[in-house]
Amino acid sequence: MKARTFVIGTLVATLSAPAIAAQLSPAMETVVAIHQSEFRGYKPGNKELRGRLSELGKVATPDEIEQIITGAKADWLVVDIRNDTQHNGGHILVDGKPMLHVGREKPTTELQAKAMEIANGKEILRAAPSNIVIMCRSGMKSAFDYASYAAAGFQDVKIAGILDWVKACKPLASASKIEDAGLAKKKIVMTPHDDGLYYWEECRTAQ
Repeated sequence: MKARTFVIGTLVATLSAPAIAAQLSPAMETVVAIHQSEFRGYKPGNKELRGRLSELGKVATPDEIEQIITGAKADWLVVDIRNDTQHNGGHILVDGKPMLHVGREKPTTELQAKAMEIANGKEILRAAPSNIVIMCRSGMKSAFDYASYAAAGFQDVKIAGILDWVKACKPLASASKIEDAGLAKKKIVMTPHDDGLYYWEECRTAQ
């Protein structure tokens, strides 16, 4: 069988169909189908991929994320793949500390290495988590990076966006300026609360 080039998020590899079937779960095979093409610089839209991952139940809800960071789901980990500026501008607190920030490495080999490092619990964690939620601003970049994390050995991978978190009236902490979180581009205005955290202005108005 002739090998084809598949574009799977940031993971680009020339594989035969049997090789793909051996390495990816049925859910991931569906994701691969979206990206199947001869690679000539073509990258299907992240919005389309995020939509398909949502259909597959691979988008974590704000309530799920809250369960993870409070310890109710101990075998899950949430990581922030946004850039340094956005992370410092606004992030979720876990046990009073900023959520784990791993950034978004390039090229692909670095991204895969980082994902595998987390999966193995090396340097970053004392114990390797079984499952992971990768979080960006809107879920688009997370969708694009999904396959690299799925291939790293996690039992389950989900994506999420900080936008959905704040729209659910969940708080963010800031280590710099809340404006740096990049939420204003989506017309999300964050205002400080008495607890020192920032909430979406619309949530404060509704209370």
